[in-house]
Amino acid sequence: MFWAEAYPHPSAPQDGSWAGVLWLVIGGLFLAAMVIGPIVLANLPEEVPPTHSHDEPPGSSHHHGSDGTLDD
Repeated sequence: MFWAEAYPHPSAPQDGSWAGVLWLVIGGLFLAAMVIGPIVLANLPEEVPPTHSHDEPPGSSHHHGSDGTLDD
């Protein structure tokens, strides 16, 4: 055959019994995600509290008033 190459090429494995096991593992991971996902979402806090930096001098962020202690 004139299409033959001079170097070896990878080929599919002759024993394909691992494919069924792989499908079961992948399906098991999806099933675990469908069970664990709603549990994690149910236990999340509803809203993340607002964050602010303690490294800024008082009043520089203008979130706590001019003296840094009062929230207008």
